[in-house]
Amino acid sequence: MGPAALGTSVSYCDGTWAIAGAQGTGTTRGPVQRSCYNGIKLREQGAPEEFIRKAPICTPAEIGK
Repeated sequence: MGPAALGTSVSYCDGTWAIAGAQGTGTTRGPVQRSCYNGIKLREQGAPEEFIRKAPICTPAEIGK
């Protein structure tokens, strides 16, 4: 069963900004390529503070990969 069959989980949405992912993901063992956000860029683009708190923020080493 693929992610599409499980639906989408939304953890934040204010009508402009949203954090969403496929339900049932995130339980894989081993190294997982995760997506993350550059917190500085989010602030520059006007993202609300609540969005930034809930979003996975990249470490400095992850930015630009």
